[in-house]
Amino acid sequence: MSLSHSWYLREQKLTYRTIASSGWFSDTYMNSDASQNAEMNSGDRVYARLYGSVTFNSSQQLSLGLNYTNKNTDAPDTTDYEYDAWSASIGHLWMFGAGHSLSSYVSGGRTSYKGSAESVAGDPRKVRLDTPVRVSITLETPIAWFVDAMAIGAGNKTAANLPGFKNFTLALSGEYLSNHSNIPNYDYNNVRWQALLRKRFEF
Repeated sequence: MSLSHSWYLREQKLTYRTIASSGWFSDTYMNSDASQNAEMNSGDRVYARLYGSVTFNSSQQLSLGLNYTNKNTDAPDTTDYEYDAWSASIGHLWMFGAGHSLSSYVSGGRTSYKGSAESVAGDPRKVRLDTPVRVSITLETPIAWFVDAMAIGAGNKTAANLPGFKNFTLALSGEYLSNHSNIPNYDYNNVRWQALLRKRFEF
């Protein structure tokens, strides 16, 4: 369920948008050879989200978000997978025109578990507490721009007018993800780079 509202201030060239949403999920997991206790994570999950954005000069958008998630499990004697999670995020999108854009995103949160496995924590009284942080940036540009920049074309036609390059874009992204936890097994840092080719089909 979600509610949204948008309004446009023509003189200031500003567009505001707000979204409030909430939902309920029933998660069902099955055990496997790789995870013998996966089914203990089955249960209900409830979330609530508040999001707002402002678009100015029709080319830049700034967004803010606040999220809350509560997870409960069906296993009556296990609290290792139950948690309350809060997070906040800020994002920025810069649209340069002609299909070029640059987006950045930063989020941070706090996840408080209701228990922890003694085999992992070493102490059944120790409650797991995580602080995840995510930073990402994505550059998206039409493939035709690269082709034209390298002076590869057919006669006087630009690559954008050739059927093979129409609606084809390249997305280059980098992401840093870290999780600081009071239990060393869950403490990690991860960096990922990614290149994606995207094709939009119109019917």
